[in-house]
Amino acid sequence: MVQTRLETVLACPHCGTALQSKDAGTAALKGELLEGELVCEKHHTFPVKDGIAAFCVPLKNKYEEEIFGQFYLQTHYRDWIAKAASKDQLATFDLPGFFTRGDSSYYTDLFTIFGGVLSKASTVVDLGCSVGRLTFECARHAGQVIGIDPSQLHIRHARDILRTKELHVTLGQSQNAYAGEKTLTLHIPVMIPTRNVEFFVGDDASLPFADASIDMIISSAVIDRVLDAEVFIRHCSRILKPHGHILLTAPFNWQEIFTPPEKWLGKGGYGTPNGSPEKALDALMKCHGYRRIRAQNIPWQTHCDQRYFFMWSIYAALFQKI
Repeated sequence: MVQTRLETVLACPHCGTALQSKDAGTAALKGELLEGELVCEKHHTFPVKDGIAAFCVPLKNKYEEEIFGQFYLQTHYRDWIAKAASKDQLATFDLPGFFTRGDSSYYTDLFTIFGGVLSKASTVVDLGCSVGRLTFECARHAGQVIGIDPSQLHIRHARDILRTKELHVTLGQSQNAYAGEKTLTLHIPVMIPTRNVEFFVGDDASLPFADASIDMIISSAVIDRVLDAEVFIRHCSRILKPHGHILLTAPFNWQEIFTPPEKWLGKGGYGTPNGSPEKALDALMKCHGYRRIRAQNIPWQTHCDQRYFFMWSIYAALFQKI
C-alpha cells in the first residue's frame, strides 16, 4: 500500500514536481493508496496496483520467473527457514546443509557497519531491495524505509510478507529445479515492522524522491550489476541529503551481460587503479564527493537448489557525502 504520508518526500522522477495520490475508487484506507495512481503537477502518472506503485517498466527476464523468486527468498531468509523447518524437512530438501551450515550473521555483521548512523528520524531507501529482507531489518531502527527494485515479482514477494506477516516459501523450488522433484511450501509467521515500510517498483534512474530528501541509501550487490556506476552514483547523490550516507555492497562478480568490461572496478574502470576492486570503489566514490567511513568483507551464501549453494565474500562499505 502506498502510504500517503510519504507524499512529503515523493517527487516525480521525470520532472521533480510533487506527487499526489489519485484514488481509483476501490479504497484509500487509513492513509494508504491501494489502487489508483500517483500524479505529478505536470501530469506524469504512475500506476498503483494492489498497493504497489511502479516508477519504471518492470523487468522481463529470468528474475520475473517464480523459480528465481524462490531462489531469492531461500537465500535472503535462510535463517528464518532454518528455525521453522524440521530436521526431516531439511534432510529432504537441503542435502548440502545450506540452511544450517555455518553462521547466519550476515545481517548482524552488516548492521555493525551502518547501524550507528540510523535513528528513528532517518528516512532510508533500500535500492535494489530484492525480496525485502534488508528493508525489514533497517525498519527496526529507522523512521521510514522504502525498498525499491525493478523486479515486480520480488516486490510482490516483499509486499506479501509485509501484508501477511508470513514468509511463504517453497523448498524444492529454486534457481535450478529438477523435474519431478517433490516440493514443500512453508508458511512462517514473522515479527517485522510494518508501519514504516514501503515497497516500490523502480530503479536508480526512476527514484521518486525530491532532491536532498533521503538520509541514507543502502544498495546491496547492485554496483556490479549496473550499466554505468558513475551514472548510478549521480542518481543516488541527487536524492541524498548533505552529509547523508550510502552503504554499498558487492561481491564484484562482474558479467558482460550487465556491465561493459571497460567499466569493471579492479580492471581500470572509470580511470580507477587496476587490482583491488575494493580500492577502486573507494577511489570512485571519492571522485564523486564521498569519504569512506568504514568497510568490511562479510561471508554470504546463495542458494541454488537442494544439492548445492555458493559462498561469497561481500565487500560492504559505508560512505558519507561531503
